[in-house]
Amino acid sequence: MQQLVIDLRQNGGGLLDAATRLADEVLDGNKLIVYTQGKLPRQDYTCSRPGVFEKGNLAILIDEGSASASEVLAGAVQDWDRGIIIGRRSFGKGLVQEPFELDNGATLRLTIARYYLPSNRSIQKSYDAGREAYEEDIANRYDHGEFLNGDSIRPVDSSLKFRKPGPSGAIVYGGGGITPDVFIPFDTSRYSELLTSLYNRNLFGDYVYQYYTANAAEFAGFKDASAFNREWQVSDKMMEGFRALAAREGVNMSRATAKDNEEIRIRIKALLARQRWRSEGFYEVVNAGDPAIDRAVHELQKKK
Repeated sequence: MQQLVIDLRQNGGGLLDAATRLADEVLDGNKLIVYTQGKLPRQDYTCSRPGVFEKGNLAILIDEGSASASEVLAGAVQDWDRGIIIGRRSFGKGLVQEPFELDNGATLRLTIARYYLPSNRSIQKSYDAGREAYEEDIANRYDHGEFLNGDSIRPVDSSLKFRKPGPSGAIVYGGGGITPDVFIPFDTSRYSELLTSLYNRNLFGDYVYQYYTANAAEFAGFKDASAFNREWQVSDKMMEGFRALAAREGVNMSRATAKDNEEIRIRIKALLARQRWRSEGFYEVVNAGDPAIDRAVHELQKKK
């Protein structure tokens, strides 16, 4: 492998160990990945072994749903100038929480520290304006145009300037997630009212299950998900069957636009691929033509 795209869009994070182990695969030497600091002494997490992808071109995709451990990985890669970060500003969750078991069977998760990136910037967005403002942050970003225009991304606090430890020594800002190097606007036209109705009623899942159950042999002849993606398309007859199912469930598809129909075809094809090849098949289909994936490939080709 010479070039790699890691897709962290809508990835809310998880265990810190997963993020640091993956960072260790793409960062060389004994570089600092992240550290925690709070009431307890500072604890550093550094690279500890040779990684499998320390030299190739790397791109990481993020958006407003990328949080916590996802931001640790993206931030470490950005601070060390290891790869290019593409998408929209990440969520901004950088709190370390310790679980405490209570006598009644409940669990208390107490914040005991914050995550800090190699540049010493904090990922966490501020609670200073109150809990309501914190919870409405994503909606406020959308309202002031940050999802649509990269120039609308502004530092949460311009005084929180930090310098990257990587070769560029560039300035980065703390206090509110990871700002991408390359901006990808939010596609406001992708999910129309019609598509939302179809998703909410799980009509895609119902139709695909019925079709695959009745036509499983049709997919057995394909060597792999790549061959399926290249050679198989949703037919007009299948679209008629999907419209009939939607009509029975009270969804009128007569107002579907050309873009709606294209999205429907992609979703049916991707879910059929998942039936046969699981996640590998699903992403083989949905990533084809994805603007963020296409931009990542373009940026990597420029570096190559």
